[in-house]
Amino acid sequence: HIYGSATVKEVLEKNVAKMEDMKKEGRVTLDALTAYERYEIGRYTVIPLPGRHDPTAGTLMYLISDGEKTMLYGHDTGLLFDEVYEFLVKEGVRFDFVSLDCTNALTPAVWPHHMDFAQNVQTKKKMLELGLADEKTIFCAHHFSHNGKGVLYHEFSPVAEKEGFLMSYGGMTVEF
Repeated sequence: HIYGSATVKEVLEKNVAKMEDMKKEGRVTLDALTAYERYEIGRYTVIPLPGRHDPTAGTLMYLISDGEKTMLYGHDTGLLFDEVYEFLVKEGVRFDFVSLDCTNALTPAVWPHHMDFAQNVQTKKKMLELGLADEKTIFCAHHFSHNGKGVLYHEFSPVAEKEGFLMSYGGMTVEF
């Protein structure tokens, strides 16, 4: 089951060989989601939020809740749009877990489509100020790439820890 924006669905249907066959065989289902609408997916309520990645792709990040715990899966995005903060405040959201794009790691981001760690810290501060998070909220820097200019886990981890962030790694699980 693949969820994403209408553009993601369209691109997959056009460019993935055998997608139509897989759909007909019931091996793949593609669902287009719309920002700010609520979807019940299994035992979760999912609210897609617009992300700041590719303005032509309808980029989404996701608020996911099981009714007891709520998380933000905020990857492949730059800083959150003001309208996203306004929506979250209006909805009375309080996150238990926030996973943020940190493509650039400790290297300052030079384009608005991904974040660096300083922007992760900025986002955490704003969420705390707006009441979207509190001292119990777990923040995690995630989604690293070569744009981080080679900073290694043992170099980055103490910096992240000092700011109250977990730093993700392959196979990591987090209970919250």
